[in-house]
Amino acid sequence: MIKKFNEFIEESYGNRTKDEISEIDRLAIKYFGTTRNFKIGGYVMRDGTILDFSESNMGSDGLDRYADHRYINRIVFDYDNDTIISDIEEPDIWEFMDLGNIRINYPSGFDLAQPMTPEQEKVMRRYIQECARVSRNGFYVTIFKEGKTQEYFDYDKIYSDIILRDINNYFDNVSNW
Repeated sequence: MIKKFNEFIEESYGNRTKDEISEIDRLAIKYFGTTRNFKIGGYVMRDGTILDFSESNMGSDGLDRYADHRYINRIVFDYDNDTIISDIEEPDIWEFMDLGNIRINYPSGFDLAQPMTPEQEKVMRRYIQECARVSRNGFYVTIFKEGKTQEYFDYDKIYSDIILRDINNYFDNVSNW
């Protein structure tokens, strides 16, 4: 039986409610902001939104990516005022990916833990194509579950159709997720 995204998200670790997941999404967008520029992106969210990791929210020039992917745990705390802004438990990098968000490492590859939503697949096709234009050093995709590598794909040549096919085939055929 082929599992689809909704079935995977219900099984993701952390047992977050739909309200908590919505709150995490809202806080992530509020803290980081969004961008269309893959070079400064950190994650592609389930709805296709790209989080801006340029740290322009912290006063940077916004031209390069400065934030580390682990900074996702900063979304529940206001560091300027030293106050908690949400009573939900802060997500870590692995849970954020298990909730269906894709970690991008422009231009060398990306990491994911769930099947892509249709919105993500559209954005990731553009991402892969842009990476192919700027990088000749190969490309990788790592699939994680609860922070542990489940599958790794390494590509000498970057073709979006092949990469997306491999990912979809993996999730279509995985039986013990």
